[in-house]
Amino acid sequence: MSRTESDAGKTGATSPVAATGLAEHVYQLLKAEVINNEFEADERIVIETAALRLGVSPTPVREALARLAGEQLVSFRVYVGYAVLPPLSISELSDLFEAREVIESAGAVRACERSTEADLERLREIDARIRAGRYGKEHYSDFASFVNNNQRFHQTLLDGARNPALRRAFDALNYEARIARRTQGRGVPDLVLICAEHAAIIEALATRDATRLVAAVTKHARDSHRRLVEDITRLA
Repeated sequence: MSRTESDAGKTGATSPVAATGLAEHVYQLLKAEVINNEFEADERIVIETAALRLGVSPTPVREALARLAGEQLVSFRVYVGYAVLPPLSISELSDLFEAREVIESAGAVRACERSTEADLERLREIDARIRAGRYGKEHYSDFASFVNNNQRFHQTLLDGARNPALRRAFDALNYEARIARRTQGRGVPDLVLICAEHAAIIEALATRDATRLVAAVTKHARDSHRRLVEDITRLA
């Protein structure tokens, strides 16, 4: 549903400016609006209009939209400007999960050879935060902490591979934010399963068993994909 002016005013009035600065604050606001589907697919975001609505100058809005374009949440066309990309289709989700599986499986092999105890401890800490979380499902803010920690979990696993190219390839997918657009109204109902799959990944890495780790990573990706598609189909 398209965002209304009254809703827009509420967003600007109630969200505190992040300590990291105005540019980050505007970026987080616009990102949440896109993920919450507060814009129609292909709806233009006019920089000056958004700046007036948010009570800021055009500069942080322009910077935020450039970041969102890099994250494949909005598009940019010369002489047209920025527009919101449609949520991923079922076919596009399949492609995204397949790419994630390939990258993480390659990273898993190297992580068994190169990761440290500090990497393992970091994975355990992130997993504990995910398990301790309480998540809603109606708005991005309800489950943003899960999205961010889940992304950190997978990034940390790839960091253990000590191959920056693999990490860059994974980050370029912008996997978590793009699938978050398809989880509104769904939240994180499969949290217990996700945590069990994360535990299997951590245990396999701790034993330096590459075959077992690749199997755990593959299962996690494929089961997550299946659950998401099932929920999208059910909620359609």
